[in-house]
Order: sequence, then C-alpha cells, then structure tokens
Amino acid sequence: MAYVPDFVAREPLAEGKLLPVLESASTRQGMFQILWATNRHMVPRLRVFIDFLGQHLHRE
Repeated sequence: MAYVPDFVAREPLAEGKLLPVLESASTRQGMFQILWATNRHMVPRLRVFIDFLGQHLHRE
C-alpha cells in the first residue's frame, strides 16, 4: 500500500494493475515545484524537461 501523487500511478491504475484503496481518506492538495539556478539563458534541455512536466503532470 502506498500514498503517491496521481501522476505516479495513473497508468497502472488505468491498466488495472493497481487498485485504489481508502480513496475517501486521500486529498488532492499540494504543489509541485521545480527550481533551478538562475541564468540569463535557459539551457535547452531544461526547457524540454519543464515542457515535459507541464504536459504530463496536469493530465486528468
């Protein structure tokens, strides 16, 4: 049994590999943040990573 963010278990739940339990006890609160050192120019691979997070973490 584990309590993890929905994006961690989304696919296994959809595939029936995992079953949700204690759903009434879970909350959908929280914040996900990403921090990086400031720089005048963002490294392209960082931009790709940020775009990836934005696309995959907010799917419903």
